[in-house]
Amino acid sequence: MIDGSDQEFIRNMMETELGFIRERHQVGAEIFNSLGRTAPPSESSDRFGNDSHDEAPFPMSKRLPRRMALCLAAAFFGWVRATCFFCQWEASSPALEEELLVKEIIIRGVLLLQSGVSPSIMEVNLKAYLEPAKRALIQKAA
Repeated sequence: MIDGSDQEFIRNMMETELGFIRERHQVGAEIFNSLGRTAPPSESSDRFGNDSHDEAPFPMSKRLPRRMALCLAAAFFGWVRATCFFCQWEASSPALEEELLVKEIIIRGVLLLQSGVSPSIMEVNLKAYLEPAKRALIQKAA
């Protein structure tokens, strides 16, 4: 703006930055979602298939239901772990939405400043981006 660039150039440059922020967050969310989808059910499920010396007196027909139950429980807890830790990362998280909103307000403010509007018009225009509750807080602070 100081160098005398026109509004269209400034808008394109700043909106390109917004696009890269969205893309960066999308890639990060996809990584976590793929980890959640491909995570093994549980690393401990292999241990349940091995013979242990404390089960030796029981015939295989008695051990099989217990092993199956343990494997199912391990798979269930592995699924819960994957869902809780990996699949909760979404590209449209509240933090991302807030970051993008702040950037959009900055873009609008810079463009308004460059166009030479009065401070009162700029204030009204930028407050339009905020929720009514946040606008009320600003009114109280002023």
